[in-house]
This record gives sequence, structure tokens and C-alpha cells, in this order.
Amino acid sequence: MSSSCRYCRHHTAHDSRDCENCGAPTTVNAGAVLTEVAALAAPLRQARVFAEHVVPRQWIVAVIIGVVLLGGVAVAVHAIGDPRPTIWHAPGHTTLPPTLEDAADCAEFDHHTSAERCVIAGNSPLLKDLTGGQRLVFEVRPMAPDVLASTLQLWRATGSVVADGETFAAVGPTATVWYANTATGTRMDTGRFSSGEAARQFLSRAGLVTTPGR
Repeated sequence: MSSSCRYCRHHTAHDSRDCENCGAPTTVNAGAVLTEVAALAAPLRQARVFAEHVVPRQWIVAVIIGVVLLGGVAVAVHAIGDPRPTIWHAPGHTTLPPTLEDAADCAEFDHHTSAERCVIAGNSPLLKDLTGGQRLVFEVRPMAPDVLASTLQLWRATGSVVADGETFAAVGPTATVWYANTATGTRMDTGRFSSGEAARQFLSRAGLVTTPGR
């Protein structure tokens, strides 16, 4: 910024209150002031231009990219298929021994898991001297291998095991029968028998085990 002497008109290249030539007061050049103001305002103009043009465009580009990516993910998921695990659909009571199938009247009660509830009449020869003349209700359901394995661990810990191989059988604490076929993924559990020994006899009569354990 420069200044000029009010009397002798001497110009000074820098801002000075007194003339270097005669010592009189000086006046700051208006043109220099405007130049300085313009210089200071330039960054503000650049910032405004950036805010009005560059930033909005970047946001628009970012939104477009996001939409494209989401669309790609949706297409990929549709192509791969639903990632949720499917329900284990093994056959139900049809995997049980024929003797038990013939004596039981079964109906599906949970279509989501294909679980069936079966009833054997109290006067069935299969239940003679085992339930005191009462009917026997049992449930059969297919189970995924890992879920069935967890169930068998619990049965081993709390029941009296009769067979423990591909075919598992045990008598529960309240004289019920627990049965599973690990090859077909079938689980069966019954209502109460007259005694634990009666439950063991049922396992043999129904063909669930070859010989009852002692």
C-alpha cells in the first residue's frame, strides 16, 4: 500500500503518515486500498464458487455411486439366493419301524417343522400291560443334525440309555421313551408308561431297538 503527500505530492511506496520529502501529512492512495480489498476478497469468492458448484456435484456423484452399489448388492443377493438357513426337511413318522407305523394314527401339527403327533389306542396289542390300558401319545419330528446332536447330549445326561449308536434310545426319568435315528434325523418322544421297565419293553415291541437294555 502506498501514500502521497498532501502538499508536495511526493509518493511513498509504503504506508507512511508523514511525507518522507517534506514531513507533511500523507494520504493513502484509494487505488491501493481497493487493490488490497480485492486481494483479501479473492479467497472468499473462491470459497463461494467451490461451495456453489464443486461440493453439490460431489454430493450428487456420491449419491449416484451409492445407488449403483446398492443395486449391485440387491442383484447379487437375488442371484445367490436367500442366505437364511433352510429348515431341515427329513421324513417324519414314515422313518419309524412298520410295527409302530401300523399301530399309530399320526397327524402333522406344525407344518413349519413337519412335526407330527401320533396316538396309539389303549387297547392296541403293542401297549398290552405297558400303559395300564391308557392310550399312548408321542411326537415325531425331523431335526437338523447339529440340533439333534445337542438333544442327544441332554438325553444321555438325564436318561437311562438303552441304545447309543446310529439309533439312540433311552428311558426318561418319568418312564417316557426318547428315541432318535441319526441317519434320518428323526426324533421321537413319548408320554408316560406304567414303569421304566414297561418303557423298555415298548422299545423292543415297537422295533425301535433290537433288544432292550438292562
